[in-house]
Amino acid sequence: MTTLQPEIVKAWARNAAPAFLAFYLVSNLMVRSFTDLWMFLGWTALCAGIICGGWSRGSRTVFWGLVALLVFHALAIPGSLIWGNGNWEMTAGVVLWMAPAMLLYLATDAHRVFIWLIPAFLIHAALVIVEGLTHWYLVENVMVRDGNAHNTGLSNNPNLAAGFLVIGIIYLMASRRPLFQALSLPLVVALLFTGSRWGIIVPVAVIGVMASSGAIPWRVLGGGLLALFITVVAVGLVGGGYQVAGYGSIAAALNPVVTDVGVRLAIPHLPSFLPHGVAEHPGLHNVPLRIAIENGLIAAGIWVGITVWAMRPWATGETLHRWLLLTLVLLSVLDYYTWMGHLGGFWWLLIGLLTKNYRQEITHSR
Repeated sequence: MTTLQPEIVKAWARNAAPAFLAFYLVSNLMVRSFTDLWMFLGWTALCAGIICGGWSRGSRTVFWGLVALLVFHALAIPGSLIWGNGNWEMTAGVVLWMAPAMLLYLATDAHRVFIWLIPAFLIHAALVIVEGLTHWYLVENVMVRDGNAHNTGLSNNPNLAAGFLVIGIIYLMASRRPLFQALSLPLVVALLFTGSRWGIIVPVAVIGVMASSGAIPWRVLGGGLLALFITVVAVGLVGGGYQVAGYGSIAAALNPVVTDVGVRLAIPHLPSFLPHGVAEHPGLHNVPLRIAIENGLIAAGIWVGITVWAMRPWATGETLHRWLLLTLVLLSVLDYYTWMGHLGGFWWLLIGLLTKNYRQEITHSR
């Protein structure tokens, strides 16, 4: 009986690492509560990804900035009791959910994670489309028919469902691979079924900028729009007309965007330098404003500073990842799921990809 060589085992482990990290990102999408099994399965996969693939610290400035950001979030737990909002349980839950995501920043070979996410993007899109056409939904592992429910796929919120689709669309479109660009088509169709207005506006804006800068050839964009038009008409005919997330039509879904903006940017009180913890202000959906309110102005400044630094044109990372971070930032203007758990891992992953030089760093393995 032959024994496996250590080199072969290490190669298998390194190849498996991105798959584990991708599973962690998808599991966060499926979390429903702080005691959800998906959260613990995701943590297990995240640790396995780090053990198999190794880790590296990267820039000292960025690393310690991220540590400081987590410290301010942790200080919000006692702060919520002493001078803050008193909701220490929710604050602790958010910190517990978010903090492990820093391992995504530390992970090496993280650039291969998105390849492993493609099946999840497609499965999620297929579920959203099926829900939109049939009105059958998976609720607590039971199929239920509800004509007024939202189309959410693997998630439980239409905006969250749209955010995951938007990340997939931009990745596939910016990859410059014809097959990948073609695979973005079902994701776009599914995005229409979510009825998420900001989720539809953001990719249109980003793809427009990409086409203007030459990142996407105009002929590819034109062909994609034609294919999308044909698909939308066909699906609309098969489905007897669109019922987009309870709005009744695509036009109705996109109509009251301006009114919604004021609600999503409303702050309960002026931010201070002290972390106050999670407050009962579901209307505030802007990430930097929410960090400033809940974790203090310094924490918000760190988030903005690291994000801007990672997006600088002369960064060592790939342009593809810069487009993805821009997409995440735009989504963060009117929604907070890009930071608090569900899709927050993508921020940590992209910060690592854009600020760390993997060719020159020393990788710390097991």
